[in-house]
Amino acid sequence: MQRISQLFFLFVTSCTLAFSSGYENYAEANTLVASFDASNSSSPSAQGWNNFTNGQATGSIVQDLGTPSWKTSGISGRAQWNVIPTAAINSQANTYGWTMTWRSRIESGAYVTDYYSNGEKRFLPILSINESGDLVVSLAGAGTYTLITASGSDSYHDYAIEFNANTQLATFSFDGVVIESDWIGESSNQNMIAWGNGSSNINGVAYYKNVAFSALGLNSPAEAQLVAQWNTAEVVFDGSSQYLTIDNDLAAVQHLSQGSIFTQFKATDTTATLFSASSSVDGSSEFAVLINTDGTLRVHARENGSFINDSKTTITYNNNQEHKALIMVNNEGTKIYVDGHLAYTGNATHFLSAVTQLDSMNIGRNYDSSGGQWYFKGSIYDTRIYDNVMTAKQAEELTRLSTIVARFDNKQHTDPVNAGWINDSAGSASGSLITEQDQPVWQANGTSGRAEWEVRPSAQINHDANSLGWKMTTISRVVSGGAISDYYANGTKRFLALLSINANGDLVANLEGGGSHTLVMSTGAQQYHTYEMIYDAQSGLATFSFDGTAIETWAGKASSQNVIVWGNGSSGTNGIANYRHVSFETFGSTPPIFESIVFQGGQEGVDGMSNYRIPSIVQSANNTLLAFIEGRPNGADPGQAGQINISLKRSIDMGRTWLPVQIIHQNPLYDYSDPRPFVDKATNTVYVFYVQWPDLCAQNGNCVGPNDANYLLYRKSTDNGLTWSDAVDVTSQVKDPTWRSINPGPGQGIQLQWQTQAQGNHNGRMIFPAIIRAGNSNFYVATVFSDDGGISWQKGQFTPISGPTEADMVELTDGTLLLSARNDGTAAGTRYHFLSSDAGITWTQISHDLVISKVDIGLTRYSAVRSGDTEDRIIVSAPIGTSSGPSRNNLGIWSSIDEGHTFGTPYQLVYGISAYSDILRLHDGSIGIIYEATGSTLLKYINFELAVTQPK
Repeated sequence: MQRISQLFFLFVTSCTLAFSSGYENYAEANTLVASFDASNSSSPSAQGWNNFTNGQATGSIVQDLGTPSWKTSGISGRAQWNVIPTAAINSQANTYGWTMTWRSRIESGAYVTDYYSNGEKRFLPILSINESGDLVVSLAGAGTYTLITASGSDSYHDYAIEFNANTQLATFSFDGVVIESDWIGESSNQNMIAWGNGSSNINGVAYYKNVAFSALGLNSPAEAQLVAQWNTAEVVFDGSSQYLTIDNDLAAVQHLSQGSIFTQFKATDTTATLFSASSSVDGSSEFAVLINTDGTLRVHARENGSFINDSKTTITYNNNQEHKALIMVNNEGTKIYVDGHLAYTGNATHFLSAVTQLDSMNIGRNYDSSGGQWYFKGSIYDTRIYDNVMTAKQAEELTRLSTIVARFDNKQHTDPVNAGWINDSAGSASGSLITEQDQPVWQANGTSGRAEWEVRPSAQINHDANSLGWKMTTISRVVSGGAISDYYANGTKRFLALLSINANGDLVANLEGGGSHTLVMSTGAQQYHTYEMIYDAQSGLATFSFDGTAIETWAGKASSQNVIVWGNGSSGTNGIANYRHVSFETFGSTPPIFESIVFQGGQEGVDGMSNYRIPSIVQSANNTLLAFIEGRPNGADPGQAGQINISLKRSIDMGRTWLPVQIIHQNPLYDYSDPRPFVDKATNTVYVFYVQWPDLCAQNGNCVGPNDANYLLYRKSTDNGLTWSDAVDVTSQVKDPTWRSINPGPGQGIQLQWQTQAQGNHNGRMIFPAIIRAGNSNFYVATVFSDDGGISWQKGQFTPISGPTEADMVELTDGTLLLSARNDGTAAGTRYHFLSSDAGITWTQISHDLVISKVDIGLTRYSAVRSGDTEDRIIVSAPIGTSSGPSRNNLGIWSSIDEGHTFGTPYQLVYGISAYSDILRLHDGSIGIIYEATGSTLLKYINFELAVTQPK
């Protein structure tokens, strides 16, 4: 355990976290100037705003996406509401800063303007939906940014403007992510706080949940101070007995009514405590940060059994990947940042002091009257508690993932070469480890030569740095002279800060392509200072900071150099500098495994259902992802009470977001189940087959007879799933009259491409395996296929044994078909494998090494040498199970590089519940999986590169 004093915090602040006065938080004396809250169901005028509408524009309270909103309809007029601030408010805002926040949905049009103008300067964001459906913001006096592509009008978003009185610049944030941090605004003689459609000539419609404007406090700014920190990187948290008791530090934090908790972790289980302060005499009083039962990150705070703060993310983090999280709570609510992004915002205001009788504090478990519980499994590297919240920019920077590319640290390294740097010194210059201020430091002595150390970044490092951003940090003392050059060049551009001590003893920084700045006057050589260059990938600009204060944001200068370098960089200019620390890191804002929620029971709006099961997914030619599902009234399978439909969600941004639910087929007289989609590559027609059952009677109950209303249907779409044809019934073409039922089963169909003459030359055949319940009630699998582009459909023969049910298939590179089917028969094992050498008509059983629970799996081809790839690879998604054996937990991916003979050891992708799944290779070469993340209420999509699953 490590406890950090206030003195140490000051060092951390200046050298590591860079929390400068430019991003301070103002406490206690903030003035809420104006606010609007639609949940009150009253107009802005009733809440103190002036109605500034004209023409035919209107405003009204409406129900939008299930909750009250204020609709500003700026059609043929201006739909705007404002407040005129007093001179005292303007003075306070300009002297101490201000914030304006709002939550809105832009439905259509343009010139939706939510802003503050003080009579001299205006900070005006202009929001619009363009012709492509993008949500765009134009910041007056700054740039234009596309915030959401294609589906910009679908959802509500959080916007914020924060004005820094010290720099006289504003930060504009979108959903907690900083878009522009150095916004100078524009000149204006307006004096108002306004929101809505601000133009009488440009139509625009928007819905508002809330709006607030605050002038920051008159007292001194209160910066978040580090109260306590614990380093537990060496502790092995095993999920059952390992934890760290930190009771001795409880007194330092239990009084905090506001603050922030930082944690860096890697979790492999659920209901796992990262941090907890609790009462050992009460079974239900604690303030805990934990991995929830569904894998999300949760604040779990109760007082005598009643929740006082129950805040949790929608994304799961129990995926054995490293994460950084910051939980911030004050009188404005709770925010959770994870990996550089705002993951949750809510209204709960209770922090540690709200829980009485605290007497126990732990990392890795919770402790109450029944003893230890909720033990953590995985790694917890670092835990910190601060006495205040942080700004969005601070939270992003603190939680942002990064990759250290190169590093020298005086506490760990005795020579830069031993840390991986190349000695690029020349002439009589030298480098050596000396002792200064009781610390070892590396002296770069560029007297009569160049004293320089470098690393040459790879193309991948340059790509990551350019696309994700980068940071270079040095802690050094410039002793004398000049040409102290610490910089990064990527082959096209160089960001070079040239440090020197001039004749007056001033410490001066000359930014190549930028300005010259005197950092310290007269005594510039006396102290160590922290220098940072932080590159923003979105703007293409870097910010140079000195001891945590931003000095200049600049564009760098063209250069063909490819190097990360520090020291004295000139053979012709003498310069000496002593270094304690140098590091270069690329930001890792894109997680190795991306995750999004596709279907969530009870949360899908008017066309939604309370439960969802049986997923399948395909990608159309224009990259649209189509996720099909059974929408259920409860968790029961077809044949039980309640109507089951076939539903669809589409994603037009590779699974990052999903459009609203579309109902493909429903009828109160029947149940519909087991969607099986596939794409005809020749025409980009998307087919989805599914089955109709009589109400209260289906396959599992074995009550369907040969003459009952069990029908095999399909619909098709020629516009990437936007619209669908009427249902087509192919039952008479493929169902034998003696069969009790036919069912396409979940998963995908395929289209054959490698069929030989001996195999029938059936290239282009669309085919899928169907579950057959024969007249004798036994299960078999037989194929359904079309050789004429879907005009007619035929059937293959039964598998040679009974028992196979839910099945998927893949074409091998020699044209043979491999069928993998769930075993619901009496034979041993959980799966059957079969091969077909006649394009799916007949089958031969083979052995295999897949040990998987009885469940539907995902099966697809990832690559093939004959398609131009470097290897043949087939991939499978399924639950690995637990140490006690196969079960519907812990989703994994198996690979076969010998055409299905062996699948080897799986790589675990998800920790926790994972039942049915479907897998596909996307057009960009990445892998997508949709899977059941709970028993019947939550479906998630993950996307990752194959390299994630490969041994390092």
